[in-house]
Amino acid sequence: MPRCAHRLISLLACAARRQAVAYFYCSIIATSLFGVSCSRHSYLDAMGNPLPLLNTEQETQQQADLLYAILAAEFAHQAGEWQLAADSYAQAAKGTDELPILERALLVLLQANDYEKAADVGSKILAYPTQQNFKVAMVALYLQTEQVPKAAAMTQQLLAEDMPPARLFGYLYQAYMDISKLSGAYATIEQFGRHFPAQAEAQTFVATVAFHLADFEQTVVAIDRILHVRDNDPSAYFLKARLMLSNGRVDEGFYYWRQALREQPDNVEQRVDYAQTLSEYQHFKHAYDEFLYLHFQYPDHPEYMKALGQLALKQKHYDQAEQWFSLLSQNPDRFNQSLYFMGRVLEERRDYEEALSLYEQVPTDDNVLYRQAQLGIVRVHQQQGDLDTALAYIEKARKNASNYTLKVDFYLLQGEVLRNAGLIQREWNLYTEAINNYIDADSLLYARALAASRLNLVHRVEQDIRRILARNPDHPHALNVLGYELTKRNIRLQEAKQYIVRAHRLAPHDPAILDSMGWIEFRLKNYDLAEGYIRRAMLVLYEAEIIGHLVEVMRAQTRFQEAEQLLHKALDDFPNDEYLNLLLESQQQ
Repeated sequence: MPRCAHRLISLLACAARRQAVAYFYCSIIATSLFGVSCSRHSYLDAMGNPLPLLNTEQETQQQADLLYAILAAEFAHQAGEWQLAADSYAQAAKGTDELPILERALLVLLQANDYEKAADVGSKILAYPTQQNFKVAMVALYLQTEQVPKAAAMTQQLLAEDMPPARLFGYLYQAYMDISKLSGAYATIEQFGRHFPAQAEAQTFVATVAFHLADFEQTVVAIDRILHVRDNDPSAYFLKARLMLSNGRVDEGFYYWRQALREQPDNVEQRVDYAQTLSEYQHFKHAYDEFLYLHFQYPDHPEYMKALGQLALKQKHYDQAEQWFSLLSQNPDRFNQSLYFMGRVLEERRDYEEALSLYEQVPTDDNVLYRQAQLGIVRVHQQQGDLDTALAYIEKARKNASNYTLKVDFYLLQGEVLRNAGLIQREWNLYTEAINNYIDADSLLYARALAASRLNLVHRVEQDIRRILARNPDHPHALNVLGYELTKRNIRLQEAKQYIVRAHRLAPHDPAILDSMGWIEFRLKNYDLAEGYIRRAMLVLYEAEIIGHLVEVMRAQTRFQEAEQLLHKALDDFPNDEYLNLLLESQQQ
């Protein structure tokens, strides 16, 4: 919208507060903003619905004030001024009981993390008939604002409505973790749990939150409370397994996971998770046995065939791998996958010509699989000691690509090859060439920003990320890169935190963003808070850099023995990681 239009709205809205009749002009502007008409007998609420006018001058003035608050809120929200939008909507919510306005106010207040006012608005919405999921969200909001009696009363109401406890407390956990700031809340959660001493699911909720909010010992105590309520509770064992794994106590973690599966042998979701986690920790034989069990239970399930083939390949059992991928090829929807994986087997066996033949048969319709096949072709050329041929192949494929998206993907693939070969300057130059031809491709700007970071060109990182944000201010990964870059270099930390917090609001479960949240809190010396975020990241992504960050947090808390145990375990899993080895060197000095 032109700047002059913003100014006009501001003047008219201010006039509306002084002179009720001016609400008519604000309504005209609102029509252009929200795309609906507004007659002399009605004006727009925040959702574009007409509301009836009142008759007295005082009531008309109240309507004008309400319209002013809504307009101010919407313009602030469009400009990214979330706190200003929240304040204006909180003001609007005080002066109305109209449901659409209250719902919009609640959404904006939550975006601004203004939980106290959000709880007040949500309480007004509860006067209307609401779904159970909304009530669960209100319980989470009451807990975040430390209103335990209200949270407990609402929970009792939901249980009285026959909402299954497992679903209720499962949803409550998700809702609470979406809004929780992960600080200072454990006492509130524990107090809430005391209202449900005989409810195992409630104690599971408390224990699970404790895992993220409190230290190791408090979480163990919380888990023991579950087992006191219900012996051999599988959810307690699942949680204890995750707790042990996140603290580097891998053998204990898998022991408790097996205990849980003994109690719930038909819990397919947990069994798959267990098998995948075994694979992540390179326990390939045990992972294979688990997937084999799943295959016998569900012999036509293609994912289990694929997993068995991949695990056989990782163990270099090539004949086994071929058998599983051959079985996978009998599923018409997975034939292209089987082509790719059979190519992998042949590549591992150094039958390069046959591997290339299969990779080249993978069609372009599946972008992800096609890209993997192209990487396979490049790998084969590299393994034959011919990086130039690999790069020439990609360049030729890029020039012959039939559409814009595919060309961009080939630029990114070529950059990945250069990066893996340690040719970072050439990678950066390639993206620059690409951007000159495809200037609107955010993915290329993003990739060049990462390359600039590897070259320590901080100003270049900022330039490219800001170009992305100018077009898409709510790009969570761009915000995260900018915030993390500043955090990594320990500069402009308050500004960095703003970027990372915005990214976290937009993608609250992304492990890279959770790790950045932890790292900025580490830089600001908020070590307990930092540990909570990094542990949440580790639950989703077991990666060397994230583990290294946790090691540094532990060292800052003078928990040296625990830190070094975690570091040595991580080095077993990632022996060649540069960051972890630097941490080991600093320990020895």
